[in-house]
Parts: sequence; C-alpha cells; structure tokens
Amino acid sequence: DSSTSRGLGDVYKRQILRFAPVVKQVQLSTPYVHLVRKDATHYNIDDIIELINSQPPSPEPARFSVFNIEVDKGRIELDDKPAQTKHEIADLKIGVPFISSLPSQVEVTVEPLLSAIVNGSPLLIKGKAHPFADPVDAVVDLNLDDVDLTDYIKYVPGTPHFKMPSAKLDLHMTANFRQEKDKAPALLLSGNVKLKSLQVNDQNGKSIVKLPELAITLDNAKVLSERFEVAKLAINGIEADIARNANGQFNFDNLLTPPAPSKTIATAKTEAAPAATAPPAATAPKAPAAFTFALGELDISNAALRYADAQAARPVLASIDKFNLTVRKVEVDTSKKTVIVDEVSSNQAGFSLQQGKPRSATSASNKTSETHATTKSKAAAQTNDAAYTVDINKVGIANWSARLEDRSLPKPAVTVIDPLALSLQNLSTKPNARGQIDLKASVNKNGQLAVNGSVGMTPLHTDLALDFKSVD
Repeated sequence: DSSTSRGLGDVYKRQILRFAPVVKQVQLSTPYVHLVRKDATHYNIDDIIELINSQPPSPEPARFSVFNIEVDKGRIELDDKPAQTKHEIADLKIGVPFISSLPSQVEVTVEPLLSAIVNGSPLLIKGKAHPFADPVDAVVDLNLDDVDLTDYIKYVPGTPHFKMPSAKLDLHMTANFRQEKDKAPALLLSGNVKLKSLQVNDQNGKSIVKLPELAITLDNAKVLSERFEVAKLAINGIEADIARNANGQFNFDNLLTPPAPSKTIATAKTEAAPAATAPPAATAPKAPAAFTFALGELDISNAALRYADAQAARPVLASIDKFNLTVRKVEVDTSKKTVIVDEVSSNQAGFSLQQGKPRSATSASNKTSETHATTKSKAAAQTNDAAYTVDINKVGIANWSARLEDRSLPKPAVTVIDPLALSLQNLSTKPNARGQIDLKASVNKNGQLAVNGSVGMTPLHTDLALDFKSVD
C-alpha cells in the first residue's frame, strides 16, 4: 500500500545518504581471470594486493545489500611457473540469492548454485529457493571430505619457513539465505568444519604443532552480522613444542616471510607525494564498529604443551600433559570491551616445572635489563588503549598434579602436589571487585594445604585463611 511504499522509500533515501547501496540484481557473463605465479613469493597481481593493503581501514563496517547475483560461463586460469603446471576452472556458474547487511526488501529469484569444471573434474553444489515462503529463504548444502591442504601451501603469499607434512579438511555445511519481513536479510551457517591430522614442523623437521582434530560447530551463525556465534569449538589431542634458544629466538619466529612490497606501487607513491604538505587537521578518532563474538562451548581434551627456555637466567623446562578443559558461554564485546565467561572446568592435568642452575651474574644481568626494556616499551605502547574487563562466574578444577624441581640448590629440591583442587567464584578484573577462592592440595604425600577467602584483581587483594599441615 501507499504507506508501505513511503516507508520503503524513506529507507532507500537514508541508505543513499549514508552511502549504503541496494542492488536488486547483478549478472556477470563470461568473466575471465588469469593468474600467474612467477616464483615462490610473487604473483602477477602483487601490485593490486599491495595497493589494497595500503588503504586505511574503514572505521565502520560496509553497509550494502546486493540481491540476485549470477555469474555465468566464467573461467579462471592459474599458470604456476615454479611447478610448471596449469590449473583451470572452466564453465564457472555461481548463483547467490543475496549478500546484505541492511534491512532491504527485494524479491529473490536466484537459487543457490556453484558449478564448474575444475581441472577436468565436474563440481556441482546446488540449493533450493523458496521465494514465496514466509520468511523467504534459500538453502544450499556443501559437503567436502579429506581435502588435502598440503597441496595448497605453495600458494601462500610469502616464503614459508616451515614444513607441513599433513593436513586435511572436512566440511559439512548448510547455508540458509533468509529474508524475514521488515528485517535485514541474513545468511545463516550451520554444520561442522574439521581440520584433521595437522602437522607443522620447523625447517629441520622438528615438530612444533600436532593436531589430530579441531572441530568447529555452527548453529545458525549469522554472517555479516554484528554478532557472530560459534556453538562449539573442540580441540582433541593437540601437542605443541615451544622452545627459545640462548639468543632469545623462539622456534615459531619467522615461520613466514611476507612478500616484498611492489616496486611499482612504492615508486608511484613517491612520485605522487608533494614536496611539502601541511599537517593534517586534527580529527577525533572514530571508534571501531561494535562486534560481539559468542562461543557456546570450548572443549580441549588430551592436550600436551612443552616449553624449553635456554635464554632465561635459570634454564627452564616446563610441560603440561593429559590436560582437559571445558569453557562454557564466552562472550566478547568489542564496543564495551568486556569478556564474560560463565564457567571454566578441568578434571585432569599434569604439570611439570624444572629450573636449572643460575647462569653467570653478568649474562643474567644483561638478559634481565633487556627484558625490562622490552617490558617497559610494551607497557608504554599499551597505555593508549583501555583494557578489557574480564568476568568469570565460576572456575572448578579437580585432579590436577604438579612436580616442581629446583636444581639450583646443592641438593635438588623436589615438590610434588597431587591432587590439587581449586574453586573460584565471581572472579573479575573490575575495580575493587571481590571473588571467592577455595584451594586444597596434598604436598609430598604427607602434607596438606588449604587456602580459602576472598581475592581481588584490580588492585590485587587477598583476605585468606591458610591451613598448612606437615608441609615440608
């Protein structure tokens, strides 16, 4: 009716004034893309990528609505010079009902579709649209199994300084394009993504990370929304080996050298720069767009982490194995700068810490001064940003154990804590917030330790009752 027409007209006017375009239909016929991989780190589009990366980030998310997107008879060619091979995607057809971040009402006529001939093999992914339903929706299923990711490492921009002997991907996903009355169109994703058999080694073949399985479960997660929800993230059997040598270098430093900047773009920038420029007018910085990330559950099982530090004043070997952890209901709000966690629980973990003999006083002093300088500079850099506040409603830990060994003494001192149980309530970094702590542990079999009372983080505050019995 006329009132509806006037309402939609007002919406479109506001969108134009805010540069928020609404496109009813996009059709692209016979597009052709030709990519050339010149060597291990350079492509024929490096100058385009460099130009895009040189642009200042947008203070606000893109606002747009594009409906009924169709690509027909497309072709993509990749000429891989180092591998002396060519890849071709021919007869490419794409159908996307809409991609939108605005409340726009446009008739949907395109059904989800992706079809192509990839290196001679047919690929077909097709969905179904319901343009007359309420809400209007279109659904497409995507299923991939055992995709070998190692074949694509050579196409990562830059020079990799690591080896990846294995990595596979499973994808079982349903995309639901939904348009409810008087609401912004939504793209909802449901299903599972699994990264399997991941192995990352350094250049000498020493393991850095082993990951048997990482699984992400989505349940109607909204894409292009200010809130993105992940139902579950499960990490099973991860093993990580972190080491720092005597020069202070970690084994994960410089795993990838980024591609060199394009000389063409650098020259153009130099020539375009005026001889003298007036200082820019002071403008108030715009706050970044609000975004909320929500995680229903994080589940870590059978994890093992090992750390060796040869640079410290006292060499350190530390490890944790048989580590299980569950975190429920996590929400990160970037506008409010808050992190809220409902529950953290762990029913098993084994810690080990071994400290060696001190190094010479001179080397220790030099290392310490360097560390203090680095810490000071980092602290100065962080003073400009307001810190996030973290609230954890409940922490429950049971069946933990720890072995602490100090080899700096004439007779090495060994302390074994087993079992250890810890309960925390209402832990927060808000100013003057108070939480409750209750800790119980057995020390070297015969000793008993108990701590309970209140604890605060900002500022650090404790009001505790301590009960030690036969602790050596």
